[in-house]
Amino acid sequence: MYDYLEADDTDLPTFSVAPDESHRLPFIRRAIDAAGGSLRIFASPWSPPAWMKDNGDRLNGGRLLPNYHQSWADYFVKFIEAYEARGIPIWGLNAILRRFP
Repeated sequence: MYDYLEADDTDLPTFSVAPDESHRLPFIRRAIDAAGGSLRIFASPWSPPAWMKDNGDRLNGGRLLPNYHQSWADYFVKFIEAYEARGIPIWGLNAILRRFP
């Protein structure tokens, strides 16, 4: 598990998809090639970074803290722009925002 930015980086200057360069991006490029050059890519993040959540834990529930709503939205935009800059257009994405009792 990893994030695309350093902890407490609310303005996202450290954002980078570099961790995906070695395996994920080449795999997706091969899939696009195998599909004849066009493939709908649907992205789904697992969780906001733990430091953005009320329980400080990526895996065990918790909620996105209100003061990080904009940073999390900007994170999505940067992700899409970074992938598209690398020749991988994002067709759709989801963000499950749930409230637990």
